[in-house]
Amino acid sequence: AMRFLVKKSQMYGSPFCFRIFNVDDNDMENYLSLIRSLFIGRKIIYVGPKQGKNKEIPSFISPSETINIPEKNAFEKFEEIVAQIKNLCTNYKNPLVVIVGGTTASAISYELNMSNITCYDFGQYNRLHKKYLLRKNTIRR
Repeated sequence: AMRFLVKKSQMYGSPFCFRIFNVDDNDMENYLSLIRSLFIGRKIIYVGPKQGKNKEIPSFISPSETINIPEKNAFEKFEEIVAQIKNLCTNYKNPLVVIVGGTTASAISYELNMSNITCYDFGQYNRLHKKYLLRKNTIRR
């Protein structure tokens, strides 16, 4: 599975590291705890849309700052978004940027990680986690 990737020193430029649907792991609850542990004690800058399919921030992420990006065509504001994130990052020692925003998020995550700013492209984690819980609860019945 992806367990070997879940460590604080790992760069997460791809949303596939957080795709928990169809992850083959013997102890999924422990795996999810490992993912949540990546966010403990971090100053988080959350970047994502306030509307659309990925608008909700996972409950275990408590951002110090949030940046709203367009739900669609965010790439048109790529440079502006990156500049805004980099500016906010100067306010914190070793901040963690968590971004949700399709392929634009992947490009921004790459740019930030290459600039020595830790950024996780969180992809569709929240929606997939809800599907996992629904499936888990259905199986229990």
